[in-house]
Amino acid sequence: MVSSRISFRFSRETPVSLSATVSDAMLKPVKAVYCLLVCIYVLTVLWLKYSNIYSSYFYSSGNIYLVYNLLRILFFIFIIWILYYPGYLFIGFIKKKYRTELPELGGLDVFIVSSFVGASFYNAVVFILGLLNLLYYAVIFFATLFILLLSYKHFNNICRSLPAVADNIVDNCTKINWKWLLSNYIAALLGILITISTVFIFIVKGLSPDIVTNDTVGHYVPYYIEVIKRHSLWMNNYYQHFYVSKGNGLFFMSMILTDIQSSQLISFHFFMLSTGMVFLMIRHVMTRLSLGNNIVWPLLGVFSFMYSITNMDSEFQKYHVIKGSFVILVIYVSMITALYKDNIRIYSIILSLLISSVIITSHHIAIIIIPYLLCMIVYYRFIMKNIVYKIYILPLIASMLSIMLALTMNYLMTGLIDITPLSFTYKYMNTAILSKWLSPYVLLHDTSYEILRHSLSDYGGSESIILSKLEGLNLLATLKMLLYLLCYGPPIINISVYCALLGILLIIVLQRNDRNDILDIMMPFLAGYLAIYATIVILTNYSPYLRSISTILLFLKTMVLILPLVYCVGQKRRITGYIAAIAILLHLALVSGGIIYRYPKGALDITTGRIGFSTFYSYYWPHMVLCEKIHSIVGRGEKIELLNFFPGCYVIPNNNFQRPLMTDYNKNKEFTDIMYEDLASAKKVIDKYGIRYFLVDLSQDICNDIVYSSIFRQSNMKDNLTVSWSSDKVYLLTWKNIGDKPLDDAFIDMLTGKCNGTSGRRYFEVAREAYTAERRGELQLRGY
Repeated sequence: MVSSRISFRFSRETPVSLSATVSDAMLKPVKAVYCLLVCIYVLTVLWLKYSNIYSSYFYSSGNIYLVYNLLRILFFIFIIWILYYPGYLFIGFIKKKYRTELPELGGLDVFIVSSFVGASFYNAVVFILGLLNLLYYAVIFFATLFILLLSYKHFNNICRSLPAVADNIVDNCTKINWKWLLSNYIAALLGILITISTVFIFIVKGLSPDIVTNDTVGHYVPYYIEVIKRHSLWMNNYYQHFYVSKGNGLFFMSMILTDIQSSQLISFHFFMLSTGMVFLMIRHVMTRLSLGNNIVWPLLGVFSFMYSITNMDSEFQKYHVIKGSFVILVIYVSMITALYKDNIRIYSIILSLLISSVIITSHHIAIIIIPYLLCMIVYYRFIMKNIVYKIYILPLIASMLSIMLALTMNYLMTGLIDITPLSFTYKYMNTAILSKWLSPYVLLHDTSYEILRHSLSDYGGSESIILSKLEGLNLLATLKMLLYLLCYGPPIINISVYCALLGILLIIVLQRNDRNDILDIMMPFLAGYLAIYATIVILTNYSPYLRSISTILLFLKTMVLILPLVYCVGQKRRITGYIAAIAILLHLALVSGGIIYRYPKGALDITTGRIGFSTFYSYYWPHMVLCEKIHSIVGRGEKIELLNFFPGCYVIPNNNFQRPLMTDYNKNKEFTDIMYEDLASAKKVIDKYGIRYFLVDLSQDICNDIVYSSIFRQSNMKDNLTVSWSSDKVYLLTWKNIGDKPLDDAFIDMLTGKCNGTSGRRYFEVAREAYTAERRGELQLRGY
């Protein structure tokens, strides 16, 4: 293949240097330009915050959306710099302390590592502020403004280097003509495809709201709103997210500065950082192993990675992409040390700090990082007997200490180590602490047979009677889930398995001459596969541990496919090169065809203002229109208990819809009064929180356990509830007053029949029997 290195000379008409003109034009007003940029940042975040587009223009459309998204792009550019600069200072401090320039890291390498270090810094700061109830706009705004002002000197230095950069750009651009494009058509084509993919992902994932799954709008976004409203990370109604999402410091920072729709921009930034690491790793391998300097291979790796993301249900409004990017960074640093075997102590310190920050704030990622570090230590220490293993010892110790600290904090703050796996953590809970935030019985309603099986203590044989009612419900759940993931599940997982096996096969073929170069290069990626699939086997049913792996698997799959191909071509091994090339083509074919299918309807329209948020969300959750109508009927200030799960209802700004279990009354005695006590006790709690309406769609599944309480017993419904409004099979119920028409028997029979015989009913009966036994003194929920 023709090399893509540019070798044409300047034409005589082209100026040899632009340094003087660029210097005169740009360097004198640097301070004024920087002051202007700071002012633009201030005006941008103030406008995005106080224009309140999401709430004020939710039902509107028009040019205001175009202005809104242009300013979001401006904010995105500023946030890249704000995340980068603290990390740049830290890298500079490390270089000065250890008197090294880290020659193996180029400009893009330093930018990526600095961005992750800066992100870790902000994560830690926001985490501490949240625990201190100090997540206020003024605090975050002035903190970021201070970073901007502090970074002027670095900005000035960059401006001083612009003349040389301009000369280099002009030098290269003048060498690009039709002959160059013809001889490098593959690189040019890949560059065009990557540009298209970047714009596509930015519009669909970065600017548009996340519509991949119900739970994004069902409880993730409502949790973010609740944190910002309370200025605190302590447990709120969305109790699960204290254990899962309280470490989303970058999300909270961006949302506090602008609005609730800014989280996608942060995820997009880290996705692009991951893409940059794909490019750099392939370049490093080619340079270190003398495999040529053809830019086609790094571009092919980038396109393969981006193309896979384009065809994947990535959720940019969740923290999964960012967590996955941090794991990719760990693998990236592992490969750098495997290639250069230098500055091991420095990289060990950097990894330790990054990993500690991530695990303390988002501890679920430890279940992937710790096995990975162990795999690398075993490989380099006991198989290769290489000094590189030392880089992983300090990060491993830091990981273990961090996970212990994170779980201890959870326990001391809430009385529960973690929400996952609840079958294990529930029996060690401290009920005295947990009851200040949440009724332990909420957890019983929000779980399955496995939790009850492990969490109830013996009380004269009654436990076995209760559990026997649910025996056999989930005995094969883990095995079924594993088979689903490997055979019938998401292509991202099963294809990755086959790619990993193919990579191992290629390595065996490549090792015929006893060279260890390619094995050393591939080991960080194969260890990543091993760590992830060990996690899948062990924790199949515990989704918070698994949701961060999609981006990692795409990255690993790309590297396992592209690196053997690069190596084979560089070593002129045709047969194995053909095999690797076929594998890449097969991969692209398997994930192709999904771009049009996965293009969200209305993504471009909402970006340009042709439609508004209301219309966009209604495409995916039609019940949002119903909920808007209910608001207009009863008034926006009324609280409404939803008996079904209607995700579209929760995207409406300032809504008062109560989500099942994540309600105002999920506190200790209030929850049990509603669920297990008589009607008078239940109604007293309902009235306390001003819940006057119950919305149910009899054509949908019932998912609110309040339907099993005394409020919805057949005899009580007829005497105490009435229909306030109905349409087809949708009913809005309210408390019955004198003269109101009682519920008819047909409706009561339909609702009762919908609830009976379900697994929810069985779980409710078990929880209620446990509550009754505890009241009699026959049962004590495990805890202290």
